[in-house]
Amino acid sequence: MELALQQTYQDTCNCIKSRIKLEFEKRQQERLLLSLLPAHIAMEMKAEIIQRLQGPKAGQMENTNNFHNLYVKRHTNVSILYADIVGFTRLASDCSPGEL
Repeated sequence: MELALQQTYQDTCNCIKSRIKLEFEKRQQERLLLSLLPAHIAMEMKAEIIQRLQGPKAGQMENTNNFHNLYVKRHTNVSILYADIVGFTRLASDCSPGEL
């Protein structure tokens, strides 16, 4: 009886440790995602992935789209500047980031 209680206690401790580790890793993963993408895009992607993993719900057709979704938003009055600075590579290799 005592051995069974010890085993149950040990299993419970292991389960709690695993849950704490899982929660920590989920928070770390979330921080990494948010450091790479804007929050609205990250949350939209996350929701879609969760929905895809759960599978189609009753009454819904399965998504047979072979293409990835695009997470884009339209912005008005935006300009994109593309520039090439002659000699930048040489300059950057000779300077520290602070000097550059």
